Amino acid sequence: MYESAARSGHPGIAPEKLIRALLLQVLYLIRSASKLMEQISCSPLFRWFVVALRRTR
Repeated sequence: MYESAARSGHPGIAPEKLIRALLLQVLYLIRSASKLMEQISCSPLFRWFVVALRRTR
C-alpha cells in the first residue's frame, strides 16, 4: 500500500498529524483542505496542535 509512495519519493503524512488536522477541520467548521492548511500555517494554536504536540511527549 505504501510502497508506491515510497518509490515515487512523496513523503507520507503521519497518521496522528492527519487525525489532529481533521479534528480541527470538524471543530472549527473549515470547509476545504486548502483553508485548513492556510489556518494551520497562519495560526500558532493550530500549528502547535497539529505539529508541536508530539514533541512534548
